[in-house]
Amino acid sequence: MTDFLKTAVSGVNAANSRLGIVSGNLANAQTTGYKSQSGEFKAMFSGEESIGVSMRGVKTNYSNGNISQTGNDLNHAIVGNGMFVVKDSDGNESYTRAGFFDFGADGYLKDSNGNKVQGFASQDSKGVVGDIFLNKSPMEPVASTSGSIAVNLGSAKDKTTTLTTTLSVFDNLGHEHKLNVVFSNRVLDPVTGEVKWDMKGKFDGAPLALPATKIGIDANGKMKLNEAPFVNGKLSVDLSLVKPTISGVSTMSIDFSKTTGFDSQTTIRSQKSDGSASGNFSKFIVGDDGVITSYFDNGQTRTNGQIAIASFANYNGLKEGNNGYFELTNDAGEKRLGLSGDAGFGQLIKGSVENSNVNSTEQLVELIDAQRAFQQCSKVIGASKTISNALLQSI
Repeated sequence: MTDFLKTAVSGVNAANSRLGIVSGNLANAQTTGYKSQSGEFKAMFSGEESIGVSMRGVKTNYSNGNISQTGNDLNHAIVGNGMFVVKDSDGNESYTRAGFFDFGADGYLKDSNGNKVQGFASQDSKGVVGDIFLNKSPMEPVASTSGSIAVNLGSAKDKTTTLTTTLSVFDNLGHEHKLNVVFSNRVLDPVTGEVKWDMKGKFDGAPLALPATKIGIDANGKMKLNEAPFVNGKLSVDLSLVKPTISGVSTMSIDFSKTTGFDSQTTIRSQKSDGSASGNFSKFIVGDDGVITSYFDNGQTRTNGQIAIASFANYNGLKEGNNGYFELTNDAGEKRLGLSGDAGFGQLIKGSVENSNVNSTEQLVELIDAQRAFQQCSKVIGASKTISNALLQSI
């Protein structure tokens, strides 16, 4: 085969490769998360003489595509660096920018091809990812152990003489009880400027003996935190003698340290306690940071997981598989796992997906150019055959 025929054949092969790449790009112009590709070619030499062209490899363009809103908060797009991590039914891990996610019938967060989306159990568990499961199982009751009461016990000018606060106390069966602390009978020491208020307790409407019968306020309007029996503003209330007995609750630690005596209205600033009744699943909410939280009708929440993002030292070292998935290779270098907005990672956009980054106009121009190159090289091959036949006939 003559040198110019070899050159023409290499040109046909190169043009055919370009056509294949461009055709793939155009076919995936509407594929969510697809990244366009381009061929890289190099000249072939025999000594100092060029003898054609060959394909060096395929390069992937990882720039962002346009973002489209879907209205489903479980769908996600990444603006910037990174890919979603998914696992197939065999546990094989791959990476994608296609964020069409939803919970399957089995409760796991999956992509449109049934692969399980990977995430972190919490923000403190970076480095280890797992399946994200929507746990709808009922919340078990939690017995109360502590609470806090923050009030302002105002001056005599306020003319409020009594203030009643209420804490919910849950036993280990989830039954709710009411613990009241009643403040009354303000007494001012004209010498020191300190104030004392009487304290009385009630539990489910019945009298309850409190360790402290009074609470002191200093001349600056702040609670006297360590005036016995208070310790750092906290009071341990004995509930063991309450009748009927409270299942699983013997004492409650109540924090009064935010109590003040400022010259303003006597009022409750906050009153809260821990513990809860049993609860049934109500809904889930997807946060802007990819955290998926379940809400229950007892006011409690449960974190199901946070969508993870993978980043790579060399994205062009990834191996492209089917349907826009990528696989890790040694050429990709170090893989890092992180969260939306972390340094070196992109930002999650919920309720959206990333479109293909294929520029159809550019690809059509590339297609025409590749076709012309194919035709021109084919003509050279045809001319070569004509010249070869003429030489053979002249012998």
